[in-house]
Amino acid sequence: MDYKELIKQIKDNNFCSIYFYYGEEKYLLKHYVNEIKDKVLVDTMEEFNFRLLEDSSATSGNVIEFCDSYPVMSQKKLLIIKNCDYFKGKKNDAIEELIEYLKNIPEYVHVLFIQDTFDKKSSLYKFVNDKACCVEFKKLDEKQLQGWCAKQIKEDGMEIDIKAAQYLVEILEGDMQKIKNESLKLSSYAKERGIITIDDVKMICIKSLSYEVFEMVDYIIKKNIKNAILQLNEILNSKESEIKILGLIIWNMRTLHKVKLAIEEGIQEYSMPKRLGISFVSKYISQANGYSLSKLQKALILCSEADIQMKSTGIDNKIILEKLIIQIAN
Repeated sequence: MDYKELIKQIKDNNFCSIYFYYGEEKYLLKHYVNEIKDKVLVDTMEEFNFRLLEDSSATSGNVIEFCDSYPVMSQKKLLIIKNCDYFKGKKNDAIEELIEYLKNIPEYVHVLFIQDTFDKKSSLYKFVNDKACCVEFKKLDEKQLQGWCAKQIKEDGMEIDIKAAQYLVEILEGDMQKIKNESLKLSSYAKERGIITIDDVKMICIKSLSYEVFEMVDYIIKKNIKNAILQLNEILNSKESEIKILGLIIWNMRTLHKVKLAIEEGIQEYSMPKRLGISFVSKYISQANGYSLSKLQKALILCSEADIQMKSTGIDNKIILEKLIIQIAN
């Protein structure tokens, strides 16, 4: 089932008996949990007609106990089961008991499974995959995020310039909750003008740490050591740990290495996000074009050496990072 079908069900109050939610985009997943909850439990006594079972508490006994009791002053009940252990375990009597019960679930109950991880070989997964309405919440791509951002702002009676939307999505690394929060701030800030510009975004919004490190790596690749160290100091002034910063430098360098390999293999840009599992590919392609594969390999070795130094020597971590910047840039 895709988003459009789920949205139509919610709009029409025509729900499946069992849902199975999974996927990376936690903001959307949470949003559509709340949408179903608000519709199913409208004007009802939630303390009697709603229950959340998580992890080891999501047993067949607890599920059956809740589902077998009739709704109180309502026609519907909702059970949310989050990260149920039965999706990970081997077949046993409790799992089979739950599956048999769910085959003939009472009409007044809706069950919503939410799983971060699951074994596709498990009998419970096979059951929900066959019988439930399964919805995968995938990360939106750049254009989808920009469109979603513009829609959020339009709901506040505002407009956003295309370049501003692109920049906002990029500096927040596609985090939908942060985009939503920053959009509210921008709408308030630019209310009198009615339109949000890229200058507004630069003035008001706080960049994600990963984007700040990306900018620092960009300075390094361009051999602008002065600005790279200035950027490092700005990040450290925000109380971020040197270990975390190094981890993000390593992640950026590994990403550049993967992108460079893909370029040399002739993989087209539009294929890279899915092939490499990377968002905002264009900015990494731009960086990768400024470095040879051998230099990126050497940079990864230097990063590994810096990691060892941080974990095994008494050298100031800031000095290790500054030395790394100079070594990679040169």
